[in-house]
Amino acid sequence: MPTIWIIVFILQWIVLVFLICIMAGVLRYLGSIQDKIEEVIPRSSRFVRGEYATEFSLPDLSGHVIASKSLLKKEQELLLLFLSTKCDSCQALLGTLAHLVSTYQNVTIKHSIALVVAGELDSVANMAQKYLRQLECIHILVDQAGIVIQNYGISGTPFGIVLNSHGRVMRQMLGPTLNWLELVLGIHATSLAEDEEKEKSQNTISTQFTAGI
Repeated sequence: MPTIWIIVFILQWIVLVFLICIMAGVLRYLGSIQDKIEEVIPRSSRFVRGEYATEFSLPDLSGHVIASKSLLKKEQELLLLFLSTKCDSCQALLGTLAHLVSTYQNVTIKHSIALVVAGELDSVANMAQKYLRQLECIHILVDQAGIVIQNYGISGTPFGIVLNSHGRVMRQMLGPTLNWLELVLGIHATSLAEDEEKEKSQNTISTQFTAGI
């Protein structure tokens, strides 16, 4: 009998390793598909993946000039969102972004977020006040004449670009969706960890309640 159990145990481990190898292969395959999709889909900017994005400097809402390279931090990705005060989709995106950042505050640890907004200063300030008044972690840069958006070759707003810590383009999308924002900000992993903590907390409370009875 002990020999049979040893054989069963070994077979279980072999099956487990086999399944892990299959999952790793599937993930690599999905990653290659995503790379091919990004190559096929029009990028709607003048940059290709892996290329250095052009540096720029713009004033924030207080008038202080911020250089884009100062937003690049070690071991952090930079999410640049290009918006316009005259764009309804941009305002909807801001509402979504504000919800994600306020709900999953850990995203700002691994990511810097900056908005490049085309429009008059007052209009940009009103937009920020409406959607981002309590989110000081998000940098807001005013591109009044739309020069940076033009120089980046962006065909429309809203538009999102993700840069690595060296300033290379990693991802970009015209009309960023909720799923895209969750992907680039790592929301799924964060939310999973938080759900596990909530479940542990609920189990602890349930156990204490049962013990009290």
